[in-house]
Amino acid sequence: MSESQPLSVAEADPPAEAEPPQDTPARTGSAAAWVPLALSLLALGLSIGLAVAAWFSWHELQQLAGAQSGTESRLENRLEPLRASLTGMEESLRSERQRLDRQIQKLLEQQQRSGEQISALAELVGRSEQGWGLAEVEYLLRIASQRLQLQRDIKTARQALQAADARLQELADPRFLKVREQIAREQEALQAVTPVDIDGLA
Repeated sequence: MSESQPLSVAEADPPAEAEPPQDTPARTGSAAAWVPLALSLLALGLSIGLAVAAWFSWHELQQLAGAQSGTESRLENRLEPLRASLTGMEESLRSERQRLDRQIQKLLEQQQRSGEQISALAELVGRSEQGWGLAEVEYLLRIASQRLQLQRDIKTARQALQAADARLQELADPRFLKVREQIAREQEALQAVTPVDIDGLA
């Protein structure tokens, strides 16, 4: 029996099978294709989010504008009666002032006639005691006239007329009777004058 021959290296180790080629380039290419798609989807999502946010903001602004418009309308509706009331008060006050001016003007004319009568009587009496008394009466009538004409002070004018009538009564001269009657008419006219009640109009 012959000795076995040692196997050569080539014969001992069978040839290694070739490894199948890796598909790395294909995988890399597929991943690269997904990147633009993902970015597109992200951009689309952001656009939709911004559009929704813009719509909600616009809707909220519209609601605020509507609420403001409604508030302005309600305020205008409330102010309109106040304007009308104020206009009515101004017209009433103007009418009252005109009425008072007419009454005072009438009283001033009456007092002027009374003053003229007193002056005529003073000239007749001279510088006697009655003359001084008539001068005092004339002074009181002048005060009443000035208070009415310049200050519309009905109370002081009435007091001055009362003092003038009392002084004429003290003189006890029948010639002063017509003057006293004139003063009495002026006092009655002053009693009828109603001062403008601004607080009442308000």
